Amino acid sequence: MLSKMLKAMALGAALVLGAGRASALTIVLTDSAPGMTAEARTGFTVAARYWESVLTNNVTLNIAIGLDDFGPNGLGVASSSYTGLTIADYYTQLAKTRSGSAVDQLAAAALPVLDSNGSIKVIVPNYADAVSASGVTAGYDSRLAPTNTFLSRGIGMTTANYKALFDDPNFDAAKTDAEILFSNSVTFDFNPEDGIAIGSADFIGTAIHEIGHALGFYSGVESFDQNAGSPDFPADNYVVGSALDLFRYSGEDRLDWTFGTDAYFSLDGGKTAYGGAHFATGETRGDGYGTGHWKKGRNCADLIGIMNPFLCPGRQGVVTGLDITALDAIGWNVAPGAASAAYRMDTGQIYAAYVAALPEPSCWLELCIGFLMLGMLLRQRYIRDDAAGSYRG
Repeated sequence: MLSKMLKAMALGAALVLGAGRASALTIVLTDSAPGMTAEARTGFTVAARYWESVLTNNVTLNIAIGLDDFGPNGLGVASSSYTGLTIADYYTQLAKTRSGSAVDQLAAAALPVLDSNGSIKVIVPNYADAVSASGVTAGYDSRLAPTNTFLSRGIGMTTANYKALFDDPNFDAAKTDAEILFSNSVTFDFNPEDGIAIGSADFIGTAIHEIGHALGFYSGVESFDQNAGSPDFPADNYVVGSALDLFRYSGEDRLDWTFGTDAYFSLDGGKTAYGGAHFATGETRGDGYGTGHWKKGRNCADLIGIMNPFLCPGRQGVVTGLDITALDAIGWNVAPGAASAAYRMDTGQIYAAYVAALPEPSCWLELCIGFLMLGMLLRQRYIRDDAAGSYRG
């Protein structure tokens, strides 16, 4: 009875989200490694169909998927394609595809002001060598990014996020946007509808999380964190910040791209943390988690959303309105209600809503194309187990 009620609720939510949509995201999945199982294919496809249901930009994304051997301590590896553009051009394109949602209006009003050089005012880690103006400090001292530099004038984003700005299904439709490979030696639970088995990882939750990174939920602050103490990293000559980092604040009018700092997601220029959401502060020089995630909760029942830095074993992943709001702010258009504070959908509901609509495995043409040769994957993240038993991504 509970399962039937859950499925009815989930299907109802899916119908509400799908109502009135004039356009839709299409995610094409391609098997890129040997060993794919029917359960894993179903899990990846349910995750993709979920994102298609909440994001309405009329674009085509290509994601390579697979299972491989990463040893006992690794969930897998995920890579995304990246591109960059000037912040001024980003603002221009963002205005063209903005849906007019409440989040869009807040985000547009909160975008950092450009100076006469097209640069933003942002705090970054200090130089390792102030004389040569190079490197990244090993400490926590900071500086303002100089105007008219790549650091202050440019912004990076995933190619999936870039496609969203053009809202055209034919724009770069053949480009591979991400590759997600999971370990075949990890105990995954592929059916979260009846909960997640003790000690197992939620496969669909992990897949939704990794696709979320490909959609643009990441932070360039990780580059500073990874290069802390390096005398050679010429940060001013690189595009470091991401689209999401334009909403990363540590105080009012204090856009902050430093590691180890209590930064938060803000849609009012840093006056408040939207929905109380804070970001992780750095894997090496911060709280131990990559900056392209929400701040970890106090326990497994206190997580901000699916873009938490880990999923707890034995528990379903949960997508919240904050996850969707972040993507809405950086250029995605979302289905009505998905970015609301009340929105919450666990992977059991997601599975119930979308698995019934899947074709038989033999008919999944997009998964039968064969091996894919990947190029232009500029950054790779390893998904691994946390020492405490939580699955990190």
